[in-house]
Amino acid sequence: MKLEQGYSYHIKNEFFKLINDKNLMSNKENSNYRPHYCALKDSKNQQLYWMIPISSKVDKYKNIIEKKIEKYGSCDTICLGYFAGDERAYLL
Repeated sequence: MKLEQGYSYHIKNEFFKLINDKNLMSNKENSNYRPHYCALKDSKNQQLYWMIPISSKVDKYKNIIEKKIEKYGSCDTICLGYFAGDERAYLL
């Protein structure tokens, strides 16, 4: 499969079984292939793609962003944007 920057992808359950990292955002129950991931090329290694989780829980992440800004002065782990016409949180 050829990845393209800026496109949305789903990651197969087999990947999560192989990696076995509880901190990764895995697929939902019944293999619905959620969440979506946005593919971004690494700026130094064009062969490497970062798969950025996209969440529909915008209000939840807006609150987290506000708390991080209050505590640290900025938030560089969550970015708000649009996906398929709806506001979404990109979890960096």
